[in-house]
Amino acid sequence: PVVMIGQDYVGVGHGNITNPIGPKNVFIGNRIGLALDTGSGYWNFCGGEECGMSLRDGFENVFIGNHTGRLTRDGWYNTAVGVASFKDNVDGINNTVVGFGALAGSASGNSNTTVGTFSANNANGANGFVAIGFNAMRCLANGSTPCLTNELGVYIGYESRASANGTTIEIVIGWEAIGNGSNAVTIGNESLS
Repeated sequence: PVVMIGQDYVGVGHGNITNPIGPKNVFIGNRIGLALDTGSGYWNFCGGEECGMSLRDGFENVFIGNHTGRLTRDGWYNTAVGVASFKDNVDGINNTVVGFGALAGSASGNSNTTVGTFSANNANGANGFVAIGFNAMRCLANGSTPCLTNELGVYIGYESRASANGTTIEIVIGWEAIGNGSNAVTIGNESLS
């Protein structure tokens, strides 16, 4: 592997940036931080193949896992851990993402928390939601239509689902529980009595 240590910069791996402008970045893995030769991003930590490879002006991001935060360019205060998590996000702010493929399809979105494999995998442009559990907030009620734009919702449980796209303050708790729309709370699925 290639090891580069510069003023306020550490890079380990092949194909990483060779002339960073932004200070205090640490990159471990191949093809990381390639856009920092034209940007001013700083205090980023990236570990994994193509992790954070598009960072330009983003700052204080932590990306761990192959392809994690791959397209993030201008986002800040994001933490993503898990292979391919947060991979399509470009400019999100204040997101916490943990799990394989979690919040992977989001190009934007702020102040979201996802924990679990594929949790909120399709959400794009949604803000302020919480998705915890395998496939939580990944699909709508029918189990196949992607959940995209729900705001300020809470989805907790294995495959907990939103009732529709565009809901606000929908709270869904339970195994395969399905929400009942905006400003509604659902606890449990239809098999509970």
